[in-house]
Amino acid sequence: VSGYRNASSDERRRARQVGRGVAAAIAVALVGLLVAGAEARASLQRGTAALRAGINASKGGDTQLASQKLDEASGALADARSKLGAWLAVPAQGLPVIGANLSASLDGLDAVTDLAAAAHVAALAADQDSLRFDGGQLDVAKVSALADPVAALRASAVRATETVTFFRKKPAH
Repeated sequence: VSGYRNASSDERRRARQVGRGVAAAIAVALVGLLVAGAEARASLQRGTAALRAGINASKGGDTQLASQKLDEASGALADARSKLGAWLAVPAQGLPVIGANLSASLDGLDAVTDLAAAAHVAALAADQDSLRFDGGQLDVAKVSALADPVAALRASAVRATETVTFFRKKPAH
């Protein structure tokens, strides 16, 4: 403040111009982020609802519906991520605090989208109707066919957990 007061009128005018320029750049970045967020909102809500429906269907034993809803969730969440990460939001990534939160949101969306996709594949593989006891035995080949999708689902869940844990522990900027 004292530097501004002691500056010549030309220097003060220049400082005001620079300040207005910086404020305008920040405003443009924030407007871009708001537009990108507004565009992503419907996809995010649709993806969240489909994810919940897929989880509920899975709990209820309806693997076909679970697979369908998890596939819908994966697509909608990927769409939301694409819209939130669009060029409109790129300038906001350079803003303190907002940029870090945007980055965390994009990473979280990536992790949840990957998790929903892996759960979709696992639900497809886990057709409960074909995994029935026949004469007191399960078909070993059908159970073995679940190994890869379940391993991929587990790996995706671990990555999602690590992503969430990382951002919970990361100090604010």
